[in-house]
Parts: sequence; C-alpha cells; structure tokens
Amino acid sequence: MNLVLPQILTSAAAVTAAGQGWLLAPTASQLEVVASVGASSGDLVGTRVDADGATAGYVMASGQPVAMVPRPDDPAARSGVPGHLGLRPASVLCVPCAHDDDVLGV
Repeated sequence: MNLVLPQILTSAAAVTAAGQGWLLAPTASQLEVVASVGASSGDLVGTRVDADGATAGYVMASGQPVAMVPRPDDPAARSGVPGHLGLRPASVLCVPCAHDDDVLGV
C-alpha cells in the first residue's frame, strides 16, 4: 500500500482535530476506503460504500469541498463511511483530491 496516503490523512486529521478520517477513491458506482485514521482505521481499508446520497459522493461528482454540521435528520450524515460504522458525525469536512481538474478521490 502507498505509505504517503496515510501520512497525508494523518496530517489532515491532526490539523483539523478530527477524531477519524478517510481517504476514498472511486470504483465504479462506489467509493473505496484507501486510507483511514482514527478508531477502527485498519479495518476499513478496502471497504466500499455507495457514493449516491453521501457527502463524499457529492464532493467526488462536483469537485466542490463541503464543510458542515449535519442535522440529525440529514440522510447524508447516515450514509457513506459514517453510516457504515453507525456513526453520527458532529461535523464533516470533505475535500476533493484533484490533479489537472480531475477529481481522483475525496
């Protein structure tokens, strides 16, 4: 596995004081966890989640970053990796990872 990705994610989580973080890459209609930090981090690499309806899916499709405090009834807060883990995030920061205007992941 690429050793740079977990280092980038660890730095981003530290700077934002995030308890958990994931780097996702597209695979067909899903997003795959390619790096993870925080609780259960090692267990998540390779996990695939649906992109439709998830914040990460929106960022992947639009190329626009999202920072939000999700409402308790927001379905996007219950989807993607947080939904897979049964988490209710207090806040979400999701940014595109792009090269030459191509979004390669989030």
